[in-house]
Amino acid sequence: MAPKEKRSAKEEKVDILEPIEVKEGPLRPYLDIETSKELIESRAPSTLFEKGLLAVLVVVGAITRFHRLEIPTNVIDNETVVGNIISKYINREFFVGITPPLAHLAYSFVSVFNGFDGSFPFQPVGHPYPNKVPYATFRFFASFLGLLTVILFYSTLRVSGVRAIVAFAISLALIFENGYVTISRYIFDESPYMFFIALAIYLFKRSQLFPMNSCKSYTSLIGSAVALGCVISTKWTGAFIVFWVGIALILKFILTIGDLTKPVCPSVKHTTIKGLLCLIIPAIVYMLTFYAHIKLTTHISKDAELLSSEYRYDLIGNDLPENIKAPIGLGSKISLRHTGTYGGYLHSHTIFYTTGSKQQEVSLYPYQDINNEWTIELYSESGKPITNFTELVDGTKIRFLHHTQCRLHSHDHKPPVSENSDWQKEVSCYGYGGFEGDANDDWVVEIDKDKSEKNAQHAVKAIDTKFRIRHYMTGCYLFSHETPLPATSYKQQEVTCASQGIKDLTLWYIEENEHDFLPEDTERVSYKTPSFFQKFVEIHRKIMYLAAKYDIPKVYSSNPLTWPFMLRGVELSSHNFENVYFIGNAVMWFSTTLFIFIFAAGFAYELIAWQLGKPIFQNTYVINFHIQVVEYLLGFAIYMAPFILLGGNHFIYEYLPAYYFAALALGHGLDSLFVIPCSKTIRQASYVILAVFTLTNIYFYTNRSHITDGTMWNTDLCEKAKWLQSWDYDCNGYTLSLEDFQAQKAQKVKAEDDTPVTYGFPAKTDPAKLDKVEVVGDLVEEKKDDTVFMDEQGNILDPEEVKRLVKEEGAVLKKTETHV
Repeated sequence: MAPKEKRSAKEEKVDILEPIEVKEGPLRPYLDIETSKELIESRAPSTLFEKGLLAVLVVVGAITRFHRLEIPTNVIDNETVVGNIISKYINREFFVGITPPLAHLAYSFVSVFNGFDGSFPFQPVGHPYPNKVPYATFRFFASFLGLLTVILFYSTLRVSGVRAIVAFAISLALIFENGYVTISRYIFDESPYMFFIALAIYLFKRSQLFPMNSCKSYTSLIGSAVALGCVISTKWTGAFIVFWVGIALILKFILTIGDLTKPVCPSVKHTTIKGLLCLIIPAIVYMLTFYAHIKLTTHISKDAELLSSEYRYDLIGNDLPENIKAPIGLGSKISLRHTGTYGGYLHSHTIFYTTGSKQQEVSLYPYQDINNEWTIELYSESGKPITNFTELVDGTKIRFLHHTQCRLHSHDHKPPVSENSDWQKEVSCYGYGGFEGDANDDWVVEIDKDKSEKNAQHAVKAIDTKFRIRHYMTGCYLFSHETPLPATSYKQQEVTCASQGIKDLTLWYIEENEHDFLPEDTERVSYKTPSFFQKFVEIHRKIMYLAAKYDIPKVYSSNPLTWPFMLRGVELSSHNFENVYFIGNAVMWFSTTLFIFIFAAGFAYELIAWQLGKPIFQNTYVINFHIQVVEYLLGFAIYMAPFILLGGNHFIYEYLPAYYFAALALGHGLDSLFVIPCSKTIRQASYVILAVFTLTNIYFYTNRSHITDGTMWNTDLCEKAKWLQSWDYDCNGYTLSLEDFQAQKAQKVKAEDDTPVTYGFPAKTDPAKLDKVEVVGDLVEEKKDDTVFMDEQGNILDPEEVKRLVKEEGAVLKKTETHV
């Protein structure tokens, strides 16, 4: 074993205790991984010195995250999404997002305590926040979670074995990490997401500190499992963190069974139990999150168009019919609904195809409308009056007469949009009043018995019978897919006749039904209210549908392979000189990337040396260092691999969880500087390295904090702060000098709504020399004597009247330069 330098007991306790001991067994040496009580106590903040370090982190973290949260005063990118969802929760409107809802539920819970009424839609980007919107409170919530994330980062390093001073230094660097500060200061999903990840990692690492079968180990693991549930309930990518926990449990199990003092069977039992807990508890939390979401979104909305009729029927304010006459017969006036898409009802209108037959269009239309009405006719009795009720049974040949007196028709013409598909034919509405139709109007009803209710498999019944409609002459089936018609056809969904394709896209059912010869007391049906699990499954299908639909290239999308090198950021706001741009702290960011490469190279060298029979891993600290770093870098790799392998359009801030793992590994790398070198001089020099690392992080942050918190800056300094040309934050969005900025900023005002009142300055006035605006409550008043106020028509207003308009009616004061 490598010689150890002698240190005092006091230094040993403050510095680090040996986490692992190498012992000699009967046949081989083994690792004794049992943690002592002294070791556990040394990794908790029990000393006054360490509590002081934590206090410093809290204070400094609060300053960076809570400072001037009201800036920017306008809606920035991503706040539009989260804020709009908050409003929908408050109004109890149904909506479908593209992520699980926990973060949005948390923000909505905050809104309960600040009186937000949900009337502001948080759109569009750049729209100024009215006074009645407590946006700074929402930002404070995100910032508070960001602060807690830093404390959890420090605590995780400590339970992993990093000494207090190193954990403090790198946690301080994380406080000044521009990217983390950015996502912590605004109304984003990322702040709750990173908090839950940090909490899950910390509690899991804490559970490993205690004996496997101890109550404290299980308590911490259950807490970690709950946090994992919160992670996947915020973003689906949180499943990668769950997978990492599973891998870490397996690694711990391998180390445990290698310890000759530990029996195998209990190790297997406890590992299995913990693995199951880390699967079952997150699943329960995930389902409870969606249960809350479903209970809070009970009112109909535009987003409900994506839902099945059964789900929509359970929403308050829906316009779906109920107590529908169930039996369908010849002569029934019906509406046909498509099951395989969200297109809606079979529809025709007096617009004609511009290609093919140029006959009247047939489409799918999502709303109830008179143009959805069709009358069922027997193929051989078109136009003849109905004298009784004859039920429509499986295999009947029929025709569909539209209320415009044309009939559903298909023939050997190419469809208007899918013209390159040989297996699809045009469907039109052909005919006129008095015309009995032709053979191309004939269709055969084929009931799908597997999809229909038991009592609706022989004769067609409204809602309960699902059936296909086969064209008698060509054998193709009435079909629709998510392909829109041209803009001249209002981009309604194309309907064709298909000889191939997905079977569900040829499935239909009848929603509305009227027949003159059905008695009022006939059998009636309504949509069945779906269970929670049915709603749960349907919502997930819709989320995946929307996620795939919106997975398109965007301006600031980037390749995940470039994320560790931070070649580009993301612009979040560029309005009113309050620019916000997501970019990480290059010192911390590049240091983690460099450490990954150095460790990988060193690890590869050690593996080769081990294969050659050379002694390695003899120092117990080095063993713990490798275990901890490998565990964290596995988290980095597990999180990054799906992004790299599966592709898609992503943004660099999605790298933050992997970056968090890399930063934890870097913490151990910096800590190793104090232990691995044998020379005391080198160890003392490590303090200098640590200080330089921390100070350069602080320097980078402060030099670019303006694009993190949207505060004043100028073009010259902005351009000088670009280390890479690919950092494309907009420096032209600033004034040339700080004085110009202050002059224009002093004239900017914010009011309750957009009621227009302007105030102007004579053309001779130099804006740079204007006095500052005086703010008294909601009243904004310019102190310069030659300031005049006027309405939109140019009528000069009395200053007292302006005061009243601002105070009582929320008028907006807009600066204009004018002659008076």
